[in-house]
Amino acid sequence: MKKTALVITGYQNDIFHYNGKINPFIKDVAYQQEALECTFSLLMTHILNFDYVLSIPFIYNDEIRKVDNPLGLFKWVADTKAFENGSYGAEELDFLSTFGELIHSIPCGFGLNIFSNPEVERVLKRNKIEQLFFIGACSALTIDSSGQEANLKGYQVTIFSDCFSATSLAEKNHYCKKLFPKFSDVTDSLTYFNSRS
Repeated sequence: MKKTALVITGYQNDIFHYNGKINPFIKDVAYQQEALECTFSLLMTHILNFDYVLSIPFIYNDEIRKVDNPLGLFKWVADTKAFENGSYGAEELDFLSTFGELIHSIPCGFGLNIFSNPEVERVLKRNKIEQLFFIGACSALTIDSSGQEANLKGYQVTIFSDCFSATSLAEKNHYCKKLFPKFSDVTDSLTYFNSRS
């Protein structure tokens, strides 16, 4: 069997806390909460089904301010300095600490490919990972670019749609139906694990 890693992005206070800097930008709060609940359920039920679990918290990066005419969420992050290193907003949600050393954290600049941090690939190679499963909050840009590069690097890529959220339900559906299938399998976690039971 292929060795697998679950990659978690964006489960941080600036997205989910009512005072979080990203929270006002999110259009469909209820569906964000649903994705969070699905993620917690996935981890509670299946975390041991993965050979490695990697959390990628976003950290504000000054490179964002160098982007010409940033739009949408990029502009919002640049203007508010969301995910600023050392801030409460950049901290991962408390529930992830429930799983202790089962989840390994490697920070990455917001909106960037996770492979922009060389430590990610070193960890994957060290653990002989062949298949990546992506989940995340407000993570469309990161999962899109990271999944494409992972595919090019030879990893098999799967995205759990029930544990993924964007800034709106419409944006999520666009990515899951039009973009992600170009380089990955897109399914919900329940369907995936039920098919293997």
